[in-house]
Amino acid sequence: MKNKKGLSTIVATLIIILLVLVAVGIIWVVVRNVIMTNTGQVDIGTKCILSQVVAKQVTAVTYGDPAVPTNTTYRVTLERTAGDDQIGGVSLVFTDATEQNTFIVKINSADVSNGFSRLGIVTKEVEVPANAFIGNATKIGVVIFYDDEDGVDVLCSSMNSLQFAA
Repeated sequence: MKNKKGLSTIVATLIIILLVLVAVGIIWVVVRNVIMTNTGQVDIGTKCILSQVVAKQVTAVTYGDPAVPTNTTYRVTLERTAGDDQIGGVSLVFTDATEQNTFIVKINSADVSNGFSRLGIVTKEVEVPANAFIGNATKIGVVIFYDDEDGVDVLCSSMNSLQFAA
């Protein structure tokens, strides 16, 4: 009889140890998924802090008859002044003098000759449609974006701006 009582204590102890190991395994899986999910966000956030693209010059280009309302074309010169990582591209935010109306144009790195390489200068003509309700733009903002592991554009939180003559 004494042997059976001692055996049940050992079995109970082993069951408790197994339950603790299973609980630790479940908690580890959850914590690992949280850590791995947020790693990409931290990586892109770090890249955003270290990268910078600025508008150096913006000029309005007129094609055709100026008396006829048409799309406005802007020749934008951009320079990448910091950062070594390949960016996904930039979003250009055109704003009018009232700062109430904006128009956003996305430029992918694949669409420019040097892909926004470090210290590279890019000149691109951007067309703002006549129906964009922006009038004459007087300010441009440049926002960098990166592509995450799923190929989704992730915008950086900072924007470099340049005032220019309409």
